[in-house]
Amino acid sequence: MKFKKIVILEPIVITSDGLKELERQCEELVIFDNMTSDENETIDRIGDADCVLLSWSMKITKPIIEKCTNLKYIGMCCSYYGEQYSNVDIAAAKKQNIKVVPLKDYGDEGTVESIVAQTISLMHGLNGKRWQSKARELNSVNIGIVGLGMIGGMTARAFKHFGANVYYNLL
Repeated sequence: MKFKKIVILEPIVITSDGLKELERQCEELVIFDNMTSDENETIDRIGDADCVLLSWSMKITKPIIEKCTNLKYIGMCCSYYGEQYSNVDIAAAKKQNIKVVPLKDYGDEGTVESIVAQTISLMHGLNGKRWQSKARELNSVNIGIVGLGMIGGMTARAFKHFGANVYYNLL
């Protein structure tokens, strides 16, 4: 899908190759390098754009969605934890047939590294706190994971690598 106008509403991290690809995906690319002060400024920035990109700090509310009638696509350059936690009013976007797409695989490796590191730290008492009186290694311990999406699956594989018994709930 080629867009008529893509607006990057606020500063986002993007590589030069990513920027070139965005330019190929639209007739006009508008980039803002500062935050908006209110909803009216956000509406003005979006204008007649059919695609907007934003990070976690920008809110796209129902009034914004209702006033920006050309919008067809909202790209969230951030993690997405569910509709109730989103900085975009997902229900309002759906009602207007606007596709909302979060960044895929953003920070997944770092999240898994942190989970494994914190678990090892607590098992060995590396920061002065230990789960049990005696340090343990990951092999043969039982690890429970709630949800087996991208991060849950990667976490399960990481713990399996160390020989842990991994149990999960798919929700």
